Amino acid sequence: MLHFSNWPVGRKMFAASIITTIGIAVLAAISLQAMRSQMMDDRRALLKEHVTAIVSAVDALADRAKKGELTKDEAQERAKSLIRTSWYAKDGYFFANSAEGISLVHAAKPSLEGKDLSGLVDKNGVEITKGLVAAAKNGGGYTAYGWPRSADEAPSPKLAYSVWQKDFNWAIGTGIYIDDVDAIFMNQALELGGIAIVILILTFGFSIVISRSVTVPLKDVQGAINKIAEGDHTVEIKYTEQTNEIGEISSALNKLKQDVKERDDLRASALAQEEEENRRRQEERVRLANTFEQSVGAVVSALTGAAGDIQQNAQTVNTAIRSTSTQASTMAASADQASGNVQTVSAAAEELSASIREISSQVAQGSAISREAVEQADSTNKEVQRLNEAAQRIGDVVSLIQDIAEQTNLLALNATIEAARAGEAGKGFAVVANEVKSLASQTAKATEEISEQIAGMQAATANSAKAIAGISDTISQIDSISAAIASAVEEQGAATEEIARNIQQASTGTSQVTEIVGSVAKSAEDSGATVEGMVSSVHTMETQTKKLNQEVAQFLGTIRGDAA
Repeated sequence: MLHFSNWPVGRKMFAASIITTIGIAVLAAISLQAMRSQMMDDRRALLKEHVTAIVSAVDALADRAKKGELTKDEAQERAKSLIRTSWYAKDGYFFANSAEGISLVHAAKPSLEGKDLSGLVDKNGVEITKGLVAAAKNGGGYTAYGWPRSADEAPSPKLAYSVWQKDFNWAIGTGIYIDDVDAIFMNQALELGGIAIVILILTFGFSIVISRSVTVPLKDVQGAINKIAEGDHTVEIKYTEQTNEIGEISSALNKLKQDVKERDDLRASALAQEEEENRRRQEERVRLANTFEQSVGAVVSALTGAAGDIQQNAQTVNTAIRSTSTQASTMAASADQASGNVQTVSAAAEELSASIREISSQVAQGSAISREAVEQADSTNKEVQRLNEAAQRIGDVVSLIQDIAEQTNLLALNATIEAARAGEAGKGFAVVANEVKSLASQTAKATEEISEQIAGMQAATANSAKAIAGISDTISQIDSISAAIASAVEEQGAATEEIARNIQQASTGTSQVTEIVGSVAKSAEDSGATVEGMVSSVHTMETQTKKLNQEVAQFLGTIRGDAA
């Protein structure tokens, strides 16, 4: 059941009408009851007044009998006569009964006098005579019973009042019909009922009119509110011309409709502006992504190509260095052979005195070996020159890598700035930019180390070239000395000393050649290790470049996906 506060207005108005009607009915009932009670009180007072008057007259006769003025029988007879002749109103009479219920006086029906009425009972079972005597003996009282107005009429309600006269032991009383009270009560009840019905009809009618005057506008206002809530700004607001509360509500609702329309218009405009701003931002993101892809993508592609070229050149340099190392080993063997030949010449010089032919043969053999050593020295010098040229090319490639690393570092810095401007959307790109920056720094460091190694290798190859040139000169000198020995074999003494000195120089030269060749071999080995490290760095750079390319592609995909 709904709480009263949740009842519709029409139901509340109907309930108010019902409560008003019930209140009127209750007031009418109370009024009728009070009126009936008042009428009954008036009847009781009238009965008591008449009985008191007649009893006083009988008491006066009894007092005269006590004084001896009258005998008791005379006084009783006069009292009976007084009771019979004392009437009031139209049909008001008195009666007297003995204590045993014998009717002594009955002015309306004298035929009842002398009869025993103690067993007289009305239709409702009320013992009439006994009740009158008992009420009288109790100091006076009222008795209600039914008594016919005439012999052929049905009993009518009657109210009697009786008082005990103690001198004669009589119950003297009178009674009046009270059906007029009920008739008056019913007439008044019907009259008030009619008035109540008229009031009820008027109240219900007025409640219906008032309810409809409230509920109909309220329903119209409710419908208008629902339409406004649904976004209908064209709904018509009625009752704004009224000056009552409905008019005030309608005017307020009309203003609310206008405010809602303005708010919806502002919201639609704001949404349109927001959509336009989002579209512009999306286009700007796509443009930035395309620009970034063109700039960074080109750099990454160039870096990837440069890494491949560096790796290929490094492999070429490594091959050349291995060839140089092999040739240096061959030259070292030749130098060792030349040293052995010089020792042989020294031994032949000591035995020069034994056989000049043997000396000439050994000199010829030393000259041939010297020429072979010169050829080997020239070949080694050429290989060293080629190694120097390869190192120069590596230096050029390293310079290119350094330029690319610097450009990449600059682009990473710019990308970091752009990522910071982009806010949350640029965090992923900021990570990629830092990776690119770190990769560029590692590349720059690796190329710096390669440059240092190449510089050392160039210095070593230059020293090797100088040493080989010295070896070549020394071997040429040996060849000249051998020719001088052959032409001046006759001067064995002086020539022997000269040969010994020159052999000592040749031995020293061959030792130097051996040392230089060892240094060249070690430098070649170091250069090979450096080139291997460069190849590993280039491979790492290539891997990082591929990773950078993937990160850039993922970042561009994210940017373009957000823009979509």
